[in-house]
Amino acid sequence: MGKTFAIHPFLFSFYAALALFAYNITQIDLSALRLVIGVILGSLVLVTLVRLIIRDALRAALISSAIIILGFTYGHVSRFLGQYTIGDVSLGSGFVLIPLWGLLLITWSYYVFKKWTHLEGITNYLNVVSFILILFPLYSLFIYNAQLRAIDPWKTRYIAYAWQRDGVQEIENLKKPVVNGQLRDIYYIILDAYTRADVLQSYYGYDNQPFIDALKARGFIVAEGSRSNYTDTEFSIASSLNMVHIDDAPSYFRQNSGVNADWVVSDVATMMIKDNRVGEFLREMGYTFIAYDSGYVIAQASGADEFLHAPQIGENSGMQIMFEMLFLDTSIGRLFLELRGENFTPLQNLFEIHRERILFTLDSLPQFAKMDGDFFIYAHILSPHTPYVFGPNGERLIGHDPFTLLDAHPGSEENVPLYTGQVHYLNQLVINTIDLILAQSAVPPIIVIQGDHSSKVFRGAEPDTQTRMQLLFPILNAYYLPSSPPDLVYPSITPVNTFRTIFNFYFGTQLKILPDRGYYFQKVENRYEFVDVCATYAYCSP
Repeated sequence: MGKTFAIHPFLFSFYAALALFAYNITQIDLSALRLVIGVILGSLVLVTLVRLIIRDALRAALISSAIIILGFTYGHVSRFLGQYTIGDVSLGSGFVLIPLWGLLLITWSYYVFKKWTHLEGITNYLNVVSFILILFPLYSLFIYNAQLRAIDPWKTRYIAYAWQRDGVQEIENLKKPVVNGQLRDIYYIILDAYTRADVLQSYYGYDNQPFIDALKARGFIVAEGSRSNYTDTEFSIASSLNMVHIDDAPSYFRQNSGVNADWVVSDVATMMIKDNRVGEFLREMGYTFIAYDSGYVIAQASGADEFLHAPQIGENSGMQIMFEMLFLDTSIGRLFLELRGENFTPLQNLFEIHRERILFTLDSLPQFAKMDGDFFIYAHILSPHTPYVFGPNGERLIGHDPFTLLDAHPGSEENVPLYTGQVHYLNQLVINTIDLILAQSAVPPIIVIQGDHSSKVFRGAEPDTQTRMQLLFPILNAYYLPSSPPDLVYPSITPVNTFRTIFNFYFGTQLKILPDRGYYFQKVENRYEFVDVCATYAYCSP
């Protein structure tokens, strides 16, 4: 009989890291492979140490695989069982799971050393199982790359089609907003997940009227019935920066490329943000296009003339850490995070990086008011969206929620004061920034302050579908439009018509105002579609 090689510990480790990589492939880049390599090396060290102790290759491999499997499943089990409690004890806590995991490892070890005699057969079986497991994420990556190649030529075609369909392929301007020989600078400030004042009052118990009044006192028009067109950042910003609806994108790609996947629309939306029609038109008018690094890669206008990063954190800092933190949170590392809490340095760094991006963007925006040149500035600011990094008076918050750019635990009661506290401090920062811009601008600029979608946090149990839809769309939408009539912006304007309205008045274009519809991206009968919530959920009713 030939010699049996126990490769299953390495394959199980490889599968755990590769599966996480494959699952998040649309959000990360190849730098995340560092984690996969690190996991393989870690498993090699583990197997070597266990073998030195046990001095039996097959038994060492079996014990190592048990440790690896228990280690990589700990976070998932902890997250699932964390929904349940006995008295004041969470079933997902280390207090419960560590003894259970220890018992499972002892039981496994007992069978390895005392009960099982045909270790070669068990080893071969685990080799096969672990190899088969690896095929699943590899297949996912293969399918993703095949689909990516299939849709790639259709992305530019769809963008051209959408521009042509909605009348922005060729934009004829009749004038320029020149005052005293200068163009008006244009600031487009997106405050992520900033909901409307009436929702803040009625649903979150927060009075945002002082902020609204402060904007109006400075000459802003506040569209008090405004709603977003989409509930996801990349869809909303792709729509507003290209002045088009993208609700037909799923069917377009399905019909032309044969691909039906949720990431397809995000992929083309990312492309539409990177090089967008608004920025292109304003370049043609003589503007320099400035964009900021928000930390959310898929919604960044990296094709701008200047793409600014906070100097303290550099380019892309934090994305690798965030992926590795996600890995820790789904493995035995979750216990380590629980024990270290907010004192864990990489976790602190993530929150510090996020805070620094927000402060840098708002602090540096006024510099363009003093600079020579004509600027279009796009600043996407990931606040008041989670993670919560500011208290109501600017207190530094760390670890009050898992660091994620997704909305974590949206039904948690504690999220409501955290969200409104972040709104409160963000209001102060925004007012200070606006005051500096207005004070330092030789020519009054155009300023748009807009939520990309509403808040996705809610208190208590998940609301019914129709209520949820009405909470997802209302947004802050405020305009500083010098020399414009007070009725230029109507109360129910949506972001898709923001630059159509501005360009028509200031540049003399004749772009038609599109229907102010709202769309929710979901799976309908095995197809991904944008559902018209105005028709389906009465979202557009008052």
